[in-house]
Amino acid sequence: MVSFTESTQAGLTYLIEDRGYSPWGIVFRKQTVLRRGGGPAWYACQAQWDAMDPDLRSWAVRTEPTANANWFHERE
Repeated sequence: MVSFTESTQAGLTYLIEDRGYSPWGIVFRKQTVLRRGGGPAWYACQAQWDAMDPDLRSWAVRTEPTANANWFHERE
């Protein structure tokens, strides 16, 4: 699994010039990622997780503290 982030050109300029991030990375067009099966993560409460088709759970992140996984800092 790979995690991507999305940014505008202005956002990239801010991160590089104002926040001091290194000016390198791998860039994909959003449509390319979507055509290859990528997509947004789904943040789901337990009731949504339980109702979800098991084949779709690889896209989901449970939001309850007891899920032992809090990925909100990732900002996918």
